[in-house]
Amino acid sequence: MVETLTTLSSHSSQESSSQHGQQLQLQQLLASDPDLVDNLKEALHESIVALPRVAGANDETKRRRLIEQLSTALRLLTAQHLDLKVLNGPTVSALVSCVSTAVQASSTSTISSVADGSADVGRILQSAISSAEQRKFVPIIFDPTSQAGLIAGLQSLVRQLQDSALSAGILRRLTIWLQTAAGLEQMGILWLVLQMFENNSIANQTTDQWLDKHDDEFDPLREEAYSFALEILGQSAYDDSVDWRLQALSLEMVAQQASFQAKDFRPELVDTLYSILERMGSSNAALQQHAVTCLSIVSNACGYQSASELVTENADYLVNAVALKLNGFDISPQASQVMLMMVRLCGSALIPYLDDLIESIFAILADYHGYPRLVEALFEVLNAVVEEAG
Repeated sequence: MVETLTTLSSHSSQESSSQHGQQLQLQQLLASDPDLVDNLKEALHESIVALPRVAGANDETKRRRLIEQLSTALRLLTAQHLDLKVLNGPTVSALVSCVSTAVQASSTSTISSVADGSADVGRILQSAISSAEQRKFVPIIFDPTSQAGLIAGLQSLVRQLQDSALSAGILRRLTIWLQTAAGLEQMGILWLVLQMFENNSIANQTTDQWLDKHDDEFDPLREEAYSFALEILGQSAYDDSVDWRLQALSLEMVAQQASFQAKDFRPELVDTLYSILERMGSSNAALQQHAVTCLSIVSNACGYQSASELVTENADYLVNAVALKLNGFDISPQASQVMLMMVRLCGSALIPYLDDLIESIFAILADYHGYPRLVEALFEVLNAVVEEAG
């Protein structure tokens, strides 16, 4: 009976308005039969528990049917205005298990195919121009071909959860778990958090009606997730202990926060801009592209005409950040890479800010001339300054 009910509802939800009457009849049937509601809740719980096992199997038809039944049961029960909080825990556990397993399965294909290219500034800037036309992140934790069906199903299910009474409870559990998780599990949780905020236009919704309803409920959770992303990006891009995919997802979180706050995000650039530029100089092509896309999204969200304008307007902060690295004789490559990104993005407009930095570069060259890679990177910066000044 329950399976028939969900099947009918699933079909009717996909048809035209002529099926609206059938949908109403199903809702009325549930409203008049508490036992049927209890059976549907039990079936939903069983489907949630079965999700990781079915999602990890190789049966695409069975997987699609289960996710469809889950979504349908959620929609029917949500329409009855029932308290479904008891399902928060099992739902979060099933989703995290499902996504973590999918990420692990993709590691041998997607991740090994990422090319480690040199930090070619010309290619980065050309990519930035293209990104301005298409401000969209490339998926980096799933195989876009072999896992396309699974990911589409999970995204569909997350959209349904976002529209249900479970959304706030699930997000709260995910953001708490995010702080203590590790490895693929932490990566999967952050991906789910991003999906939950993005779906149903949460990240970009600006209508007063939506804000009145959701501000108090979702804003603290969004801030927690954003703070976590800042912690990840605050670590060096060259720190091998931090998975580059977690850094990439953190860049997505920054871009999403900027899209939500629009020009109000400008004060946050003090905490984010250096980290974005640092990853634009990464030798990992995928992380590099993610940083370019993030910079493009942030520039547009904050109301700047271009990434160059954003960097120029915030040059004083960036110069101070680089100066702290150089004056502390930090010989790691990120400071020189950030400076190179700044010079190439801003051109001659940045030159007046660079007097003290150039002095610091010469001081480092005098003390560390025995480090060929460092010397080469610093001379590349000086060469860029001369080219732009000319």
